[in-house]
Amino acid sequence: MQNQTITEFMMNKFEELRRSNRRISLRMVAYKIGITPGRLSELIRGKRPLSEFYFEKISTGLGLNQDERQQLRSYISVTSRRFSSDRVVGMKSNAIMGGWEEYAILNLLRISNGNDDVNWIADRLGLTPESVEQALANLERMELIRQEERGIEIVHRRLITSYECSGEEGRSHYKKYLEKASQAMELDMNSSYTGVTLTVNPQQIPVAERMIERFRGRILRLLQQGTQSEVYSLNIQMFPLSISQDVAKSSSGANLHQSPRVELDKV
Repeated sequence: MQNQTITEFMMNKFEELRRSNRRISLRMVAYKIGITPGRLSELIRGKRPLSEFYFEKISTGLGLNQDERQQLRSYISVTSRRFSSDRVVGMKSNAIMGGWEEYAILNLLRISNGNDDVNWIADRLGLTPESVEQALANLERMELIRQEERGIEIVHRRLITSYECSGEEGRSHYKKYLEKASQAMELDMNSSYTGVTLTVNPQQIPVAERMIERFRGRILRLLQQGTQSEVYSLNIQMFPLSISQDVAKSSSGANLHQSPRVELDKV
């Protein structure tokens, strides 16, 4: 109903969930969405304006349909629409960041409780103060942060990054993440690595890519439940080990018999 308040909308949705599971509580709904119970209470009671960030959290977490999403979007405040909108950064937007540092700093600022001291950021991320200052300048140039009297303000509450890895700039960007993963492995940090070698039907790769995208979204929602205090990088790689027959035939003079032999796991 168009004249509903956000309180009525959310409570109606809550009652709908309770009809399917009488044991469900607002606390359980909050963790399903991926925010704290206190923050959900503030949003329901109108104590905190709905932003694009929380709109996406609620829409995805509760699996809202198109009409419900449209209804919820209508409650986003004018201020939030202006300052908390999505920003796409990637190859298609011609605004990809140079390396992992800018992304890490941007996310660290979200959980820093207002601490934007250059030396503190450098210590938390294992960077030099000079590189932090350069990264902050890049973020400001790209209009992702701005300097205010009270400190650094993040302009866009949600940052969407491109999945593409085409062109030299894109390859260089993702190589830096691989290098950082290698460093974390050497330092025996709290990291997780897993991999599998398998035979594939290339026609199924587009389907697999969509599944990876959905899986990544579920992992993000899980890891962002409760209090967030650390910055991690989640990367999923899928790349060929074998040379396709078409490429092999078109490669003049390719010495294929010297290619490294790959033992395939039975999956």
